Parts: sequence; structure tokens; C-alpha cells
Amino acid sequence: DILLSTKESLLLVDAHNGEIKKCTDPDVQLLGCACFSPKGKQIYYLAQLQEKNSDSSEKKYAFKSFSLQNEKTAILYSVPEDISIILDKDSLCQFSVSPDGRTFLLRGLVKDGKSKKQMLLFWDGKKQKIVVIEPWISELLKKHITRKVEHPRGKDRKMKAASLGNPVCHLGEGPVWNPKEQTLYWTDIREKRLWKYNTKTHKIDIAWQGDYMVGGFAFTPDNNIVLCTDKGVYLLSRSGAGKGKLTLLFDLPHEGEGRFNDITTDPRGRIFAGTMSSKKGPGTLYRLEKGKNPVPVLHDLGTSNGMTFSLDLKYFYHTDSRPKTITRYDYNIETGEISNPLVIYRGLKENGAPDGITLDTENHIWAACWGGSKVVRINPANGRIVSEITVPAKQPSSVMFGGTDLNVLYITSACQGGADLRKGLDKNGNFLGGETYYIQLDVSGRKEWLADF
Repeated sequence: DILLSTKESLLLVDAHNGEIKKCTDPDVQLLGCACFSPKGKQIYYLAQLQEKNSDSSEKKYAFKSFSLQNEKTAILYSVPEDISIILDKDSLCQFSVSPDGRTFLLRGLVKDGKSKKQMLLFWDGKKQKIVVIEPWISELLKKHITRKVEHPRGKDRKMKAASLGNPVCHLGEGPVWNPKEQTLYWTDIREKRLWKYNTKTHKIDIAWQGDYMVGGFAFTPDNNIVLCTDKGVYLLSRSGAGKGKLTLLFDLPHEGEGRFNDITTDPRGRIFAGTMSSKKGPGTLYRLEKGKNPVPVLHDLGTSNGMTFSLDLKYFYHTDSRPKTITRYDYNIETGEISNPLVIYRGLKENGAPDGITLDTENHIWAACWGGSKVVRINPANGRIVSEITVPAKQPSSVMFGGTDLNVLYITSACQGGADLRKGLDKNGNFLGGETYYIQLDVSGRKEWLADF
């Protein structure tokens, strides 16, 4: 919901359907600024209270709360009479609340003798005390409070990712960075569409909408796209207007197989594409190469998922989410063959199942943890987690480095299995996912290889 504060009432606007809910407080004469409580169950607002004694010229103000559950109001804190806040058409009044809901930082016009001054007011909820911060401190703080930070940063400590603000995806997956366009692409498998985020314009748009579920995709040297779908592997030619022309490359998956779930490309332009298990059989990993028949390279998979290669190209890493494993294989760049499997990571229950993965320039694996609300950085030499990123979604699905310097990690997520797919919620109102997140790191990734098709 979007919260709007007018002089008379609070308005809740449903961002999806535009419906407006009006929240009123009969004890309030004039409303100022408002914000949601940290848990989103209440609205906090500054208000001028109704004057019970009409002969009194004194105006009383208070921080109040409005419960979204039972629509009851309550006074959190009465502003002392010696602090005269101005709520009129010329005032600029804003405030924010701390994560524990006990501290407010208010910016607004305050009377100082006969003049009006723009000041910061700090209310300490523990001491029940309000402090006026002088204007020169306000200016100093303003530089730091309003300073633009492009991305949350970090590497070797616990970090938290931020959302791009995209519409909730049913099954967001398979992010791919396009360096030519400086644009991130990802798929919403269940909704049969590709999304894109342009880092220059910050616009999020649908890049393709069709009749097939795209489990994974890769760009070609001509900036076309190979789509690995539930009904075949297609080349999407993007020249000219319209949504593009589809040409069938491989008639996969076979009848009875599960759909494609994740793919990667190798340095020679081959595609490794894995299918999910189905009621009729286990999943398979295929190697796809121009001018050749598809080659099954791994059998009996549960949920074939993220893949990547070591920096020296000696190893191929493959994820099977069903047993929560990442397996290392010897890799032959000339033939594309893989051999000698060795499980290097097995996920614990509290970390969720490893899903999509990628590699950084320090030869560490980054893995999205489905069900774990996190992304972990793994040392493949010993399988240990060296750092993690907290994701504000229960079901992170995949990761990809992007940005001009390839040091922004993008993270897709999904609300698959949820009760409210529009909002990404489970039956208990918990957020499963569907948004795409980002975080700037102190380590970079490498370019994805193009598919030779």
C-alpha cells in the first residue's frame, strides 16, 4: 500500500488496483506527516488535536498511532507546549521512525520567538523526551541523511540486499547481465515473460511475453536470445519491431520430462541446460551445441539448477537443489565433457537449498538459498561459507553480477507456492518473494559467455 497524508485524513492506496481506503481520527483537527510502523501494522502520524475548550488559543500536538487491524487510535507522545510545531500550508513537515518504533526524527517548522525556523526534532521514546536540534546541526545531518547511496556495499560480513522495486514475479529466475545494453534481464517462468532493468534509466519493463515458460536464456553475439522453454529451445531474433521471431533449435525437453530450470554457457558458446524431475522421471542436464544433436551429460537429477566454471576453466560446478548439493566436475574446454564428480557443498536445513549460482573474480561461488532468505559466498576449496547476504524474501532463486564494473550482485526471488501471488505472500501473510534485489560488493564477477547460435 501507498500511504498519503492530507490535512484531514490518512489515505491508503492499493498500488495494484488503485483502491483507496480512508482512515480518519475524530480527535484530530489537522494532520501533518505520517509513516508506517516498522512492522506495517500501524500508521504513525503527527496531528493537531481538537480544541476541547473553544476559548483556548493554544494548539496541542501529539504523535499518534492508527491500528490497521482494529482502526483504533492512540496517543504515543504529547508534544510539550514549549515546542510549537507549525502545521499550515507553508510548512514542510516530515518524520521517520526507528526500526524498534520507539524513536522519531521530525523535520518541520518550529516557532522560535516571533520567527519560524526549519529544525530537526528528535524524540527519544525511552526517555519520553523531545530534543530540538539547532539549524546548523540540521544542515550538517542533512548532508549525510540525504546523501545518495547507489548500492548497499560489502563482502566479508553480513550484508543486506535492497529491492529494485519491480512487480512481484511468480517465479523470478535466471538473471543475465547484458553489457551492451547495461541492462539486467530475468525470467518469470510461470508468467511466461522476460523482464529487463535498464541501469541508466532505472526503468523496469517486460522484454518479452510469449506462450512458453522460459527456464533459462542466453544472449548471442548478435544480441538475440536463446530461450530454453518447456516446449523447446528457440532462437528469439530481436531485429525490427514487434516481440521478435522464434526459430526452433532443439525439440527439448522430451515428452514426459520436466521443464528446463536453469542454464549456463561455456567459453566456446555451448549451452548447458538442465531439466527438473517430473512424475514420469528424473531430471537431465543437456549440452547443446550448434550443428550437433543434444547430448545428455548428467542423469537422475532432482532439480537441476545453477551452474558455473572455475576461473582457470578446469572445473564445472553444478547444483542439484533436491539433495541441496553443489558438485564439482573436471571440465574439458575442447570437447565440453565433464567427469569425476565431487560434492563440494551440501546445504544445511537452516540455509535452505542452493539454487542459482555464479562465480566472482576471487574464485568463490555465490549461491542463492531457496527457503533460507539469504545468498551465501562459498569457498569451493573446502565448501565453507565465508559470508552471506540477507535477502528480504524467503525464496531467493538466482544470482548474477552486473553493473559497469560487474560488482553489483543481482538476486531474483519467487513467491512460488504462495497464497497471494499478487503480493508474494504465504497463507500466514509472510513475504515469500518475487522482487529482484541488488547489492554492491567489494568483489566483482566476470562476463557471461555468449551462446554460439
